[in-house]
Amino acid sequence: ADLPLSELASASFDAVIIPGGMKGAEHIARSADAKALVQRHFTSGALVGAICAAPAVVLHRGFGILKGRRFTCYPGMEEEVEGAIFAQGRVVVDGNLITSRGPGTAGEFALALVTALVGKEAAAKLAAGTLSAG
Repeated sequence: ADLPLSELASASFDAVIIPGGMKGAEHIARSADAKALVQRHFTSGALVGAICAAPAVVLHRGFGILKGRRFTCYPGMEEEVEGAIFAQGRVVVDGNLITSRGPGTAGEFALALVTALVGKEAAAKLAAGTLSAG
Protein backbone atom coordinates (compact mmCIF):
# COMPACT_ATOMS: atom_id res chain seq x y z
CA ALA A 1 0.00 0.00 0.00
CA ASP A 2 1.15 3.49 -0.81
CA LEU A 3 -0.87 5.25 1.91
CA PRO A 4 -2.53 4.32 5.16
CA LEU A 5 -6.32 4.10 4.92
CA SER A 6 -6.69 7.01 7.33
CA GLU A 7 -5.15 9.31 4.69
CA LEU A 8 -7.85 8.38 2.16
CA ALA A 9 -10.80 9.70 4.16
CA SER A 10 -11.83 12.22 1.51
CA ALA A 11 -10.37 10.47 -1.55
CA SER A 12 -12.64 9.43 -4.37
CA PHE A 13 -12.26 6.31 -6.50
CA ASP A 14 -14.07 4.67 -9.40
CA ALA A 15 -14.20 1.46 -7.39
CA VAL A 16 -13.45 0.04 -3.98
CA ILE A 17 -12.68 -3.68 -3.99
CA ILE A 18 -12.65 -5.72 -0.78
CA PRO A 19 -10.54 -8.88 -0.79
CA GLY A 20 -11.65 -12.16 0.71
CA GLY A 21 -10.20 -14.43 3.31
CA MET A 22 -11.80 -14.70 6.75
CA LYS A 23 -9.09 -13.08 8.89
CA GLY A 24 -8.58 -10.16 6.51
CA ALA A 25 -12.33 -9.67 6.12
CA GLU A 26 -12.75 -9.61 9.90
CA HIS A 27 -10.06 -6.93 10.22
CA ILE A 28 -11.58 -4.80 7.44
CA ALA A 29 -15.05 -5.15 8.99
CA ARG A 30 -13.73 -3.70 12.27
CA SER A 31 -12.09 -0.69 10.60
CA ALA A 32 -14.01 2.56 11.03
CA ASP A 33 -11.90 4.12 8.25
CA ALA A 34 -12.72 1.28 5.83
CA LYS A 35 -16.41 1.49 6.75
CA ALA A 36 -16.56 5.22 6.08
CA LEU A 37 -14.73 4.87 2.77
CA VAL A 38 -16.83 1.97 1.48
CA GLN A 39 -20.17 3.38 2.64
CA ARG A 40 -19.41 6.77 1.08
CA HIS A 41 -18.51 5.22 -2.26
CA PHE A 42 -21.41 2.77 -2.20
CA THR A 43 -24.05 5.42 -1.48
CA SER A 44 -22.57 7.74 -4.13
CA GLY A 45 -23.04 5.01 -6.75
CA ALA A 46 -19.37 4.13 -7.16
CA LEU A 47 -18.55 0.49 -7.80
CA VAL A 48 -18.03 -1.71 -4.74
CA GLY A 49 -16.72 -5.24 -5.18
CA ALA A 50 -16.24 -7.99 -2.63
CA ILE A 51 -15.19 -11.62 -2.91
CA CYS A 52 -15.17 -14.75 -0.75
CA ALA A 53 -16.02 -13.99 2.90
CA ALA A 54 -16.04 -10.22 2.36
CA PRO A 55 -19.67 -9.86 1.17
CA ALA A 56 -21.01 -11.52 4.33
CA VAL A 57 -18.39 -10.43 6.85
CA VAL A 58 -17.55 -6.92 5.63
CA LEU A 59 -20.48 -5.65 3.56
CA HIS A 60 -23.22 -7.20 5.69
CA ARG A 61 -21.98 -7.78 9.24
CA GLY A 62 -19.43 -4.97 9.35
CA PHE A 63 -20.91 -2.22 7.18
CA GLY A 64 -24.61 -3.08 6.83
CA ILE A 65 -24.89 -2.29 3.13
CA LEU A 66 -26.27 -5.51 1.60
CA LYS A 67 -29.87 -4.94 2.66
CA GLY A 68 -32.22 -5.59 -0.24
CA ARG A 69 -29.33 -6.26 -2.65
CA ARG A 70 -28.48 -9.41 -4.61
CA PHE A 71 -25.13 -10.94 -3.67
CA THR A 72 -23.06 -14.11 -3.55
CA CYS A 73 -20.23 -15.15 -1.25
CA TYR A 74 -18.15 -18.08 -0.07
CA PRO A 75 -20.41 -21.14 0.23
CA GLY A 76 -22.13 -21.29 3.61
CA MET A 77 -21.44 -17.66 4.54
CA GLU A 78 -24.80 -16.62 3.05
CA GLU A 79 -26.45 -18.19 6.13
CA GLU A 80 -25.12 -15.25 8.17
CA VAL A 81 -26.79 -12.65 5.94
CA GLU A 82 -30.33 -11.44 6.62
CA GLY A 83 -32.29 -8.92 4.57
CA ALA A 84 -30.35 -9.45 1.33
CA ILE A 85 -30.99 -11.74 -1.63
CA PHE A 86 -28.49 -14.59 -2.00
CA ALA A 87 -27.85 -15.70 -5.59
CA GLN A 88 -25.99 -18.90 -6.49
CA GLY A 89 -23.95 -17.27 -9.27
CA ARG A 90 -20.18 -17.38 -9.32
CA VAL A 91 -20.27 -13.60 -9.80
CA VAL A 92 -23.35 -11.51 -9.05
CA VAL A 93 -23.81 -7.96 -10.32
CA ASP A 94 -26.48 -5.78 -8.70
CA GLY A 95 -26.10 -2.20 -9.88
CA ASN A 96 -22.90 -0.80 -8.40
CA LEU A 97 -22.31 -3.95 -6.32
CA ILE A 98 -20.27 -6.90 -7.65
CA THR A 99 -19.73 -9.95 -5.45
CA SER A 100 -18.07 -13.29 -6.07
CA ARG A 101 -17.73 -16.67 -4.34
CA GLY A 102 -14.02 -17.23 -3.74
CA PRO A 103 -10.56 -18.01 -5.11
CA GLY A 104 -11.88 -20.22 -7.91
CA THR A 105 -14.01 -17.35 -9.22
CA ALA A 106 -11.38 -14.61 -8.95
CA GLY A 107 -10.78 -14.45 -12.71
CA GLU A 108 -14.49 -14.08 -13.45
CA PHE A 109 -14.74 -11.48 -10.68
CA ALA A 110 -11.88 -9.50 -12.23
CA LEU A 111 -13.53 -9.59 -15.66
CA ALA A 112 -16.84 -8.38 -14.18
CA LEU A 113 -14.99 -5.48 -12.53
CA VAL A 114 -13.23 -4.59 -15.79
CA THR A 115 -16.56 -4.76 -17.64
CA ALA A 116 -18.16 -2.40 -15.14
CA LEU A 117 -15.25 0.03 -15.17
CA VAL A 118 -14.15 0.14 -18.81
CA GLY A 119 -16.59 -1.97 -20.82
CA LYS A 120 -17.17 -5.35 -22.42
CA GLU A 121 -14.61 -4.83 -25.17
CA ALA A 122 -11.80 -4.26 -22.67
CA ALA A 123 -12.92 -7.29 -20.64
CA ALA A 124 -13.01 -9.47 -23.77
CA LYS A 125 -9.50 -8.34 -24.73
CA LEU A 126 -8.25 -9.08 -21.21
CA ALA A 127 -9.95 -12.49 -21.22
CA ALA A 128 -8.39 -13.36 -24.58
CA GLY A 129 -4.95 -12.29 -23.40
CA THR A 130 -5.15 -14.39 -20.25
CA LEU A 131 -6.80 -17.44 -21.87
CA SER A 132 -9.78 -16.87 -19.61
CA ALA A 133 -13.25 -18.10 -20.51
CA GLY A 134 -14.78 -14.66 -19.83
